[in-house]
Amino acid sequence: MVDRNQPYKVSRFVVDLGKYKVADFEQVTLPNTSTEVNDYRTGADAALTRKLWGSTHHEDLVLVRGADDNTDLLDWRKLVNDGKIKEARVSTISVTLKSESMESGPTWVFTEAWPREYKPPKLSSDQHSVAKETVVIAFDTMKRDA
Repeated sequence: MVDRNQPYKVSRFVVDLGKYKVADFEQVTLPNTSTEVNDYRTGADAALTRKLWGSTHHEDLVLVRGADDNTDLLDWRKLVNDGKIKEARVSTISVTLKSESMESGPTWVFTEAWPREYKPPKLSSDQHSVAKETVVIAFDTMKRDA
């Protein structure tokens, strides 16, 4: 990998959906992660509370692309609609940043992922923009590989 002294650009990335061959995503929203805070106080703690950690939550991975004849995202979501969640789960999905020379950089890896929502394009006769489809992906774990 290149020894970098500057940040990666947001416009160079690759999405790998495992067995689903969908390309040309124009936008990826990587999920935020947070941990709940529970206030705790005993009678001996005076007026102050202690902060204890609770459940950790990840937001969903959101992918947006120009709509075309490829129906893989919709077909993937249909598995969930049909109750075939085991078949819909993808063991690993990755999003990789690329350098200016297209060498791989940081990669976010998502395990046991499945499409919890599919959004078809919003259509309007008074607009001249590209039709876009969106898939919202739930997953079990998220990890960043350097």
